[in-house]
Amino acid sequence: AELPAFMVPAHFVGLESLPLNANGKVDRAALPLPAADDRTPARVPPASTTETTILKLWQDVLEMPHLGVTDNFFAVGGHSLKVTKLAGRLRETFAVPLPLTALFTATTVREQAALVVDAARFGYAGIDETMILLNPSEVSERPCFFLLPPGTGDALGYLQLAQLLPDIAVHGLNFLPANDRLQTYARLIDTASPTGPIVLGGYSAGGNLAYHLAAMLEQQGRVVGAVVMLDSAQVVRPIAFPPEECANVTRAFLDHASIKPYVSTPLLREKAARVIAAYYQHMSHTLDAHQITADIHGLVCADSRDYHDTAGALITRTHGWRDVTRGRYHIHPANGSHNELLYPPNLDVNAQTLRDILAGISW
Repeated sequence: AELPAFMVPAHFVGLESLPLNANGKVDRAALPLPAADDRTPARVPPASTTETTILKLWQDVLEMPHLGVTDNFFAVGGHSLKVTKLAGRLRETFAVPLPLTALFTATTVREQAALVVDAARFGYAGIDETMILLNPSEVSERPCFFLLPPGTGDALGYLQLAQLLPDIAVHGLNFLPANDRLQTYARLIDTASPTGPIVLGGYSAGGNLAYHLAAMLEQQGRVVGAVVMLDSAQVVRPIAFPPEECANVTRAFLDHASIKPYVSTPLLREKAARVIAAYYQHMSHTLDAHQITADIHGLVCADSRDYHDTAGALITRTHGWRDVTRGRYHIHPANGSHNELLYPPNLDVNAQTLRDILAGISW
């Protein structure tokens, strides 16, 4: 019978005899590596703390010191008993639920590191859940306002704003790295608000994401009452972010006093950083070019402006939204600069503007 692919050795090395240790057993650490050739890629070193830790577990379980993060577990000597041992070590080390069967498909250190990071939990619903009600109330019947996340990918930045909108059920959505994020958001919104118009909003990149979600909801037959954007610019060409921008934003976010308690381990910091990196990748190539029916309300800062690349080509437009809606585009002056919209004292003024906007919407 033909062997499964993961049971076929990747290399064969001829030896006159096997090296033995003092107990007369095969000394795996003394076995020679296959000779490098054009078919043998160089060992890939770990690129994160999680990959480094898992690689060490592999070296221990497989008793092999020379491994890379793209090596296949079964091709370098792993088998079902060893993968069971590895699964136990992974659960013990990272304290995350990791099904044994997953390790038969995620067969490299890099793939297993991704599994571990995805399974990690922050221990707070506002981060772990895709959608969270930010201002619970004893009032059962309140219109729903769904806020899409800014570039840091989290809904927590809307907590203070939500407290200033007590008559509205404010639901915050966290960024999902998976490409089916809009479909997931739509299902959650249908559950929270199965009938009536939907009102969406978002700060900065969250406004752009709300616009794309509005288009999907309208395609599904839902009525979107309005999209409220807090200083969001229409993207008309792909954005080439400077390499250091995502890293700088990630570092500032993770080191902020309000966030630090939730990212107390290297694993959680890596998880948060991966979400931000995925959001930046999404922002870099997602253009705002389709038509929606919903009205768009833009809270626009005085310092907002259009951006051009070094060749002079237009990249983002502050008031480009008027061209992508069949409804009306309303401009509302925002208090404060872009980075200060959601912080006191600007927050109180901008929250009042939001209350006025929401009061004029037909729910």
